[in-house]
Amino acid sequence: RSFFYKFRQGGFSFWNVKLNVRFIENLRNSLEGRRCYVILLEGNANDTRGNDIAKFYSSDNARWQEIPTNISEVSGNLAFAPTAFIYDKLDIADNIIVDLNMYDEATQSNAVKFSNFKTTIFAQKRERERNDGMRIHRRKIIGVLGLKYPYVVYLSK
Repeated sequence: RSFFYKFRQGGFSFWNVKLNVRFIENLRNSLEGRRCYVILLEGNANDTRGNDIAKFYSSDNARWQEIPTNISEVSGNLAFAPTAFIYDKLDIADNIIVDLNMYDEATQSNAVKFSNFKTTIFAQKRERERNDGMRIHRRKIIGVLGLKYPYVVYLSK
């Protein structure tokens, strides 16, 4: 509850995620000016590991701003290339199911992937369903984050 209260109070927040610099630049270049979303699916997510708390954020890894105190803490393992999605919209979903066979990885047209090691971050809708043998291809959506430009920021302690 306090997370949602702080989110509403601060107007934006961060979702700690590991992304490489090349991916960040490709994401910004291909999506600039568009409204982008992160779909949170039930299952396969691990709790945040690490107890580091970010104090600063930067869109370019050079000019840093203090993370406002009126939003929730941004925590996790900040030892290696810490990055986070920046979002200004958060919706909780109720009884919405998505068929992952209707989506591809946007950059390679491969099937959407979910595991502890590789998860598709940037997907696009297909014209027709594919069947790549995904064991469970229907997943429950638990929430939607509306990203705000610059979509991803760098974090620092």
